[in-house]
Amino acid sequence: MPFVTVPELLARHEKYVDTYTPAWKFAELNDQSTTPHVLIITCLDPRIEPERMFDLHKGEASVIRNVAGRPEPALTDIIAITTLAPITDIMLLHHSARIPNPKPTDCGATHFTEQSMKQQLRERVPGHDEAIEALYFGEIVGGDLERSVRDDVAFLQHSPFVKQELRLHGYIVDVVTGQLQTVVA
Repeated sequence: MPFVTVPELLARHEKYVDTYTPAWKFAELNDQSTTPHVLIITCLDPRIEPERMFDLHKGEASVIRNVAGRPEPALTDIIAITTLAPITDIMLLHHSARIPNPKPTDCGATHFTEQSMKQQLRERVPGHDEAIEALYFGEIVGGDLERSVRDDVAFLQHSPFVKQELRLHGYIVDVVTGQLQTVVA
């Protein structure tokens, strides 16, 4: 698949503007009939497309994407959206190429360790050891995706900043078949 350039994206945007229809306004965010109730946290890997996977339409769900789809580095985002919108459910979505056996996996977060990332940064940006040590990259230890999903659900359950009434769900999507494996219902 060829890469896309910024000028190409801007040209596509012009076509988008021609058919654009606005969603609700921020002031309407707490209107439970028009705003999202589901928050999806997933990997930034471009093969993972929650909008297509779940046939989402504008405003149906909020989506947070980061390396490995881990909630810890997205905590402030999670707190903000669950405070401002009537979110009732959080879906954690990790990915693999081998469901139901998630080892080995095709997620980039299984190909590095926290320490290897920090060491590369120390070499590239010397003199920032304290700041680098505080960073979290979302390593999936041993490639165990089921464990990472369970750990992420536990992180949300035990965080004093996350609303305890939220329903938490965890899945692994197979990037080859598109199928979901339920880890936490």
